[in-house]
Amino acid sequence: MDKQKPTMDVSNAVRASSLGLGIPDQSPPPANSMLLEPRDTSEWIEALPLANIGETSRQIYTSLLDFNRYEIPELVRTKVVELFRPTVHYVCDNLRRHYMDMGFPLSAKAWKTVTLSRELYNELAINYKIIVERMLGGQTERFDRKLLVIALHRALYYLGQVFLQSSLAYTNTPTRLWKEINAIFAFSRQNHVHRIPVKNRIEEHEEVSTIEETYKALLLFAAAAPGRLRQSHLQTTFDKALQWAPQTRFLGMDDDIPSTGCLNINLVKDEAPVHNALHMPIPGRHIAILDLRDLIRKLHDEYEETPSAGDQDVKLSQQQISRALLRQLIRNWHSPPERKFVRTRLHFSLHILCGLRAIHAALNPLGTEETTRPQAISDEPHSSLSTGPNVNMPTLPTQHSNPLDAIDQNSLSLSPLPSNERSDSLLIESQGQFGNSHLNDEPVSQWRDSSLLDLQRGEGMEITTLNESAGGYCLQWPTDRHPPKVKIGELLGIGGDSGQPDYGLGVIRWIHCDNQARMELGLQVIATQVEAGTAYLASANGRVPPRNRRDPINCLLAHSGQDATGQGCPTLILANANYSLGTRLWLWGASKSHHLIRLTRLIDFSSAYARFAYEYVNHEGDMGSEPDGDYNEFESLWNAL
Repeated sequence: MDKQKPTMDVSNAVRASSLGLGIPDQSPPPANSMLLEPRDTSEWIEALPLANIGETSRQIYTSLLDFNRYEIPELVRTKVVELFRPTVHYVCDNLRRHYMDMGFPLSAKAWKTVTLSRELYNELAINYKIIVERMLGGQTERFDRKLLVIALHRALYYLGQVFLQSSLAYTNTPTRLWKEINAIFAFSRQNHVHRIPVKNRIEEHEEVSTIEETYKALLLFAAAAPGRLRQSHLQTTFDKALQWAPQTRFLGMDDDIPSTGCLNINLVKDEAPVHNALHMPIPGRHIAILDLRDLIRKLHDEYEETPSAGDQDVKLSQQQISRALLRQLIRNWHSPPERKFVRTRLHFSLHILCGLRAIHAALNPLGTEETTRPQAISDEPHSSLSTGPNVNMPTLPTQHSNPLDAIDQNSLSLSPLPSNERSDSLLIESQGQFGNSHLNDEPVSQWRDSSLLDLQRGEGMEITTLNESAGGYCLQWPTDRHPPKVKIGELLGIGGDSGQPDYGLGVIRWIHCDNQARMELGLQVIATQVEAGTAYLASANGRVPPRNRRDPINCLLAHSGQDATGQGCPTLILANANYSLGTRLWLWGASKSHHLIRLTRLIDFSSAYARFAYEYVNHEGDMGSEPDGDYNEFESLWNAL
């Protein structure tokens, strides 16, 4: 790439100015501080007890707090903060196991841990913001354009990490975060430095990106509706967003502005991107409009090529994203979710069960030990199932050189001073503290076990609603009595009574946590009444192979439902989407009746369940024709594009 020269003298244009980035007050440092000399800082970092993540995180956090409040020359500050970066990433990677894929609400320990991770990244961002503000304010002896570009890029990168950690906790975005993100990009674009490649190396991983690409990646992540994604999907989307950014482009003043597939953002406000479908922008110098339509088409092609079987978020061998995540991203980026029904503020109690297994157990009061199921299934085609004696039904498995030496005009880089080898495999229980609160003050495993016991017994709990609509409820999930932990996309049974099991079915669509003590979730009702069922995989001719007789599939049958076209249809809820369309099953319902069915359409699915439409097969005659391929749920989307 050709070297890019600004059309104006940046040093003269921005002196005595400010981007309004939040930085703390600073004072002269103590004379004996190891933070004044990069060599001393390097030796201190090498001596950290990396095997003890808690103690290492405590020392790193307190040192960064002090460092950000000392008046230190920009070149020294740059060298010192680059030394901190690998250790901060090492610590945060190890802290993740305390709050990733643990379910919500988080324990007090997990909440403190995710807050600590966010604050560690925030302190790194503050370091680079200090460099930017001092250089733009004319408080340096020498204006270094290369250093300014790197500091802008690093500040934007770590503000993005702060945003990610807040999203992983489903909590509010910190105040002024988007104002600073927008200000960094607006300044960079105005001074024509937003497309200069900058190297970003952490340990053995190195990536090269521009300020514009990093900014567009953050816009993509924000527009993906983080509150509606599971934690694993959040991390996957954030990691992939930088690769997807080149597939997007900012529209010019003369371009047509579509109402779908585009984001707009006011660069002078503390606001996240807004979808054009929600608010059509008026073009102006402070308005940026990002076109996502090419990216959406690319993801649609990837969706079509991704196998429907399997529920892994990322297949390590092929680096393919799951169809569930691809579908959700395509929908959210094309047009945001719309509220179809009016909310009504009503506070009443619902009886809630968590997970398909618990719902199935509650609807099957005899339990798995006494469930009536067919004793024998004939190998002859089209034969009926016969009721046999009670038998045990198996349960389903649960699922050091000068950092500025490496700078060049084409690919700017800052590298830390050399360090000794570190063990990335040391996942020792944290013994440190964040502030005055110990990270290990609560037995997470004990809480998790109590939740699993509730799920296995099929016990429910009373939940208070905050509001309701014809489509579902907003629930206030209790956090003070060790409730079952839940994730986005999981099933909840609604409204059963202990004397008369009778449940509807809902799916958790979003989670929001004001703090560790208050959590709300949005529940969409997908069926007003369900019953427990058991299914057995059958071959194309109606036989059930002997191996399948030993593997009954617990499922739920919805008495009413809608397919993708809005028409009523019988639906079957299974634990995953590992069943291709056309799969035949012998279905055994609560009424003791049995039918041979064929799956015809995948209506909805997540990492926790799959909802299929099905039809009955005439097992005494024609087996029926095969379904006409997968339903193209994006047909209307492409016409709109």
